[in-house]
Amino acid sequence: MVYTIKQLAKILGVSTRTLRFYDEIGLLKPAYYGENQYRYYQEEQLLILQQILFYRELDFSLKDIGVILSKTSFDKISSVQTHQKLLQEKIDSITAMLKTINRTILYLKGEAMMEVEEFFYPMHLKNRGIQREYEKYLIENDILTKEEMEASWVKIEKWTKDDWNNFKGEGDKFYQKMTKALENDLTFQS
Repeated sequence: MVYTIKQLAKILGVSTRTLRFYDEIGLLKPAYYGENQYRYYQEEQLLILQQILFYRELDFSLKDIGVILSKTSFDKISSVQTHQKLLQEKIDSITAMLKTINRTILYLKGEAMMEVEEFFYPMHLKNRGIQREYEKYLIENDILTKEEMEASWVKIEKWTKDDWNNFKGEGDKFYQKMTKALENDLTFQS
């Protein structure tokens, strides 16, 4: 199927000016120009435009997109799979931020307790990766099942300030015993 610049702009929700600009900078050339000098696009250009819009959504500059798309080794399938992975990471990040916001609301209402690190949890994507690796380790080494891990997260999300204080108190007792045992070169029991 062939699309005019106006039809394509309408379908994709971009302006005709954007498509003309992409043509001018060599990012997205039309399949051909008609005798009337109108731009016409076909499936190949639609797929390229999809890649451009995906990369723009991931905050790539037009210059960087141009470099990526111009590589002879550019693989459309691999690129779409990469987009899928990056967008999933973005969804996960937004989901984590929403959980933190919801938890903060509960904290502000006095219905939940939060440690200072929890206020900034989603901003620490590196820590999220470490947490995922730790959870993966626990599951792969049969310490916890995936279902047990998910259930623990659900349970923790419903904790009140008292629950957090009790948990913190138990943790403090454990660390005191551990510290004393290490200082005395002894074994300890929790």
